[in-house]
Amino acid sequence: MAESPFSSAQQARRILADRLAGLCRDAGLTGREIAMRCGWHPSKSSRIMNARTPPSAGDIRAWCRACGAEDQTADLLASLRNAEGMWIPTGSDRSRMPVEEFWIFDAAQTNVELVSGYLTITQPGEVTMYAEAFAELATLAVHGASARALVASARDALE
Repeated sequence: MAESPFSSAQQARRILADRLAGLCRDAGLTGREIAMRCGWHPSKSSRIMNARTPPSAGDIRAWCRACGAEDQTADLLASLRNAEGMWIPTGSDRSRMPVEEFWIFDAAQTNVELVSGYLTITQPGEVTMYAEAFAELATLAVHGASARALVASARDALE
């Protein structure tokens, strides 16, 4: 069955393909030239750049080497892992309330819970965005007596 072009996983694959195509352009290479440098048939680079065929980790390493962009390899590999394992369906027993929660495990991984599933973020730039959001939310948190006063006020408003 064909996957919807609007799915989040397909969008992630499209973004990865666009980034690889951008590296190729930035290096002044055509799709045919990148394929030649990587030892591939020219149609392979075209399929990768047009998000018809997902690249393997080895393909990304070869692509970055051919473009002289080895510094991009780790970030692109993280994007690949995100696209490959993006969604774990959570089933029909979930409430319909809008939900987004996230947990930061370390500087390498953030898990996000959405209504439709769980998302594991490993791309360094995206993990940083969640860390910044966490820091901003932490400044809004209340603790101790202030928190108890807010809860009491809310409770009293319901009575």
